[in-house]
Amino acid sequence: MEFEYTIARVQVRREKNMDDLELYRKAISLLDGGQHVALVTVAATAGSTPGKVGFKMLVFDKGKSIAGTVGGGLVEGKMIQEAARMLDRPASRTFRFELAGTGQDEKGICGGAVELSIETFDATALPVLAERARAAEENLADAPMLILCGAGHVSYFIARYAKGVHFRVTVCDNRAEYANPQRFPDAEKIVVEDVERTFERIQVDGRSYIVIVTRGHTYDKVALEQALRTPARYIGMIGSKRKTLTILEKLREQGVPQKELDRVYSPIGVSIGAVTPEEIALSIVCELVKIRRLGDEPPISHMTLSRREGQP
Repeated sequence: MEFEYTIARVQVRREKNMDDLELYRKAISLLDGGQHVALVTVAATAGSTPGKVGFKMLVFDKGKSIAGTVGGGLVEGKMIQEAARMLDRPASRTFRFELAGTGQDEKGICGGAVELSIETFDATALPVLAERARAAEENLADAPMLILCGAGHVSYFIARYAKGVHFRVTVCDNRAEYANPQRFPDAEKIVVEDVERTFERIQVDGRSYIVIVTRGHTYDKVALEQALRTPARYIGMIGSKRKTLTILEKLREQGVPQKELDRVYSPIGVSIGAVTPEEIALSIVCELVKIRRLGDEPPISHMTLSRREGQP
């Protein structure tokens, strides 16, 4: 855990990042243990705001611990304070903040408005939260699957980042010492199998994303050959331009149609000058999000999305 805020001389701990399902399960566990909890939710936004509709934060341990986020900053700090005050009994309240400030004042520079709700629960709310957890589980089941071919250092970070942006993660490698739940706690499924047979054990559909980051060119080529036989939405392979061209040329010589080869994103990731495994993983996940949200449009410049939404 890491300390994020000091409010009224009380240090507030933030637990690891959690999706909605994990937050509800955490709340149920706390209520079972006799604690009261508060759920803070971004209910509405206008203009540019750090927290988006649906962002959630759990406040518990008498207001000394939180999980999740509603966007950070002073607004989040204020909501922690208010939630802590409300924890003694079940209640609900709505708050609205105008963020049209400047860089020198406390409101920040977002220029929008945000409405948040606080709901506090005791053990009598267990059935309600159990129902919300079931609904969250159904929503997560609809999230796209990311299939990582390879369980090395880059895959380790891809899995962590991808889970945070709502991809379900499957990790594939023939080395059990690398592909295991201890190393990949964010993976929904782990497949320990030779690369030639990996896709026999995975259900790939038109919403799936495949990222090939194995430990060598030979394994990459085999994984890519298998991936191209699937209807995956995205197929990306790590490597230099020279390596990519060599592998694609070999597959072309084997009779793989050019139309299929054109599906491959490689070199993989958006151009951010990545060097370390963490940075490379981040660039790859950025590309996954871009394809998911924008499709095959050309690269976008900074703040293009905000301009599309009519923001300055």
